[in-house]
Amino acid sequence: MHPQIPVYWLTAGLLSAATFLFAGEPIPPATLRVRGVLQPLEEITLRSPIDARVTAMHVEPGQAVDPDQILVELDASDLRRDLAQAAAGADQATAETALAHSGAERVEKAETRLRTDLGLARSLLNRPEETAVEPGRRRGVSGHRVMRAPLRELADERAATAESQTTKALLNVRMKRSIIETLEENVEALESQARAARNTAEAVLQGYSTVSAPTAATISDCPVKPHERVSAGQAIVTLIETKRVMALLWIPVQHVADIRRGAPVSVRPAANYRRAWEGEISRISLAPHPRTGQYLAEVILDNKDGHLQPGMLINAEIGL
Repeated sequence: MHPQIPVYWLTAGLLSAATFLFAGEPIPPATLRVRGVLQPLEEITLRSPIDARVTAMHVEPGQAVDPDQILVELDASDLRRDLAQAAAGADQATAETALAHSGAERVEKAETRLRTDLGLARSLLNRPEETAVEPGRRRGVSGHRVMRAPLRELADERAATAESQTTKALLNVRMKRSIIETLEENVEALESQARAARNTAEAVLQGYSTVSAPTAATISDCPVKPHERVSAGQAIVTLIETKRVMALLWIPVQHVADIRRGAPVSVRPAANYRRAWEGEISRISLAPHPRTGQYLAEVILDNKDGHLQPGMLINAEIGL
């Protein structure tokens, strides 16, 4: 007969053996497997700087572009016409300024002459009175003929009339001078505005007849075609940055409490990719998506080699 071994002894022995065998192996960390999708980290919309017609579209969706690469060419004939008008306006303003200066000089000379005439008329009126003597008699040794009273009155009347007319003419000249000075200021302001308009048109003509890529990116949309007319501010090309991409992970409600910011994440595209991209949770939505009922977690992934493309479905493992 074989001795009977108690069942609890056998159970204890098996547990001791299992503990001995696996004591040296680390316990794998807890992970949560979820799915998600890749999205561009940044989307750049380029808009037409002017009202123009598209003469050439050099890119198409999915094409990679380099910084400063020309994407779209615009017809700048309207700008050239505006530039010609601005140049003509500046030239006209310059001519009007010169004319105003010339008018001011003429008015200044006229004012000087009138002041001289006014001084002469006043000197005639303020001359000393002559002493009346008998007709035909000479006064003193000067040999001058004595001015009779009627002649003196006539001279005084003419001098007074000359003074009055000269004073009115001087006031009129002063008014014209004030008008010309105001006109001169306005013309100078118009000339400055015309020059600024010409400089602006030149800058627009040089810099806005083409649209270039601001950075290395991938074309995602070209909503306009060659020969179409576009308005200033209208979207003409959309680019996405692909050096880095964002992984949006769908987190079930029952597991959202276990996820933390900074948690490590391993991402693999769902299309049988062996390679994994490593990142960490950068943001978790505050509320579940109203349509799916799941939370969204964001992970920024480096993609300098360009293997990850926006729109790819992914599988992810999140460290808890």
